[in-house]
Amino acid sequence: MHRSVRLLLCVLGCWGYSQAQDRVTFVDRSSKTGATLLRSGTIVSEDPGKLVMTINDGRRSDIPVSDVVDVVYDGEPQTELTAARTAERERKMDVALTAYADAARKVTGEKKLLRRHLDFKLAEMRTAQADAGANAGQAIDALRAFAKAHSESRQILACYDALGRLLVAQGQPVQEVSDSLAQLRSKYGTDNKEVANRCDLLRSDLIIQELQQVYARNPAAAKARSVEMAKGLGELVTISDRANQAELTAKQTFCQAFGDPAAGLSAWDAQLKAQADDAHSRAAIHLVRGDFHRLLQNYKEAMWDYLWVDTVYFGDRAQQAKALYYLVDVFDKLGDAAKSRECKDRLQHDNRLRDTRYQKMAR
Repeated sequence: MHRSVRLLLCVLGCWGYSQAQDRVTFVDRSSKTGATLLRSGTIVSEDPGKLVMTINDGRRSDIPVSDVVDVVYDGEPQTELTAARTAERERKMDVALTAYADAARKVTGEKKLLRRHLDFKLAEMRTAQADAGANAGQAIDALRAFAKAHSESRQILACYDALGRLLVAQGQPVQEVSDSLAQLRSKYGTDNKEVANRCDLLRSDLIIQELQQVYARNPAAAKARSVEMAKGLGELVTISDRANQAELTAKQTFCQAFGDPAAGLSAWDAQLKAQADDAHSRAAIHLVRGDFHRLLQNYKEAMWDYLWVDTVYFGDRAQQAKALYYLVDVFDKLGDAAKSRECKDRLQHDNRLRDTRYQKMAR
């Protein structure tokens, strides 16, 4: 056989082999610029904390769920999923929902991880529709169904995050989500500190979101509720890992600031000083203080807090995504449409921020 033909067959064979694999894109934690890596092989298992692969050289690779940017599973219906992903990028959520549903119908029961992924994408598309003004009931039902069927999936924390946010927006109780997060922490928290930390932070987010909703409806009622909510956050502070202490304490200050704003601002200044060498904690404090200023319509002060995170303390991609998301709103309120558009464009198209909660919300 001619050498060039053999070479072509070899290339085609290798290409075919590479296609018949799972492929995971994830953030490289060792990279200061947030570079992403691609790993190919076979996904062995997924749980709320990590995704486990056997890569091509036979080694095991554990990838934290919070670092995962994208997963392409072996055996995907390519036509349908290409259409779904394209529609999702173009923010055509109705089209994406239909295409994901078409893909799900083609996946056999033996492809359990792929099927679970598609179930979550369907719930996620309904959530995006609800964010755009559609009836939230279908999204809430879909998220609840996913949580019931896949309570130990890698997507479960994102599911609880979305479900809690929608319930708060609808003025519905969120105790079911808080209890589920506590149970998940109890099961996985001992062996996986990252799961425990994320559960604590999501529970604290629910408290802050509820207080913000109460304030939007009745500022006087928010002041009364803030005392109770500060107590709940204090309980989380006592059980949380040291890495979360600064953020949870800042959120507790958020509640206390309703009773005495000046004391709250002074407390945040002291917390920032105490965390002088911890960029992640300083970013968390700035985000919480920015949220407080924004809630009280102090948009210029909020702008500075969010800018600190976007321009200085941007090591955590989820924190930077949140800062950009609210800078879009703050610059708009300040009448700077050009900067608002710039922040929105960066949030939507920066590959480093791909698949973060606030990038999805920006769609």
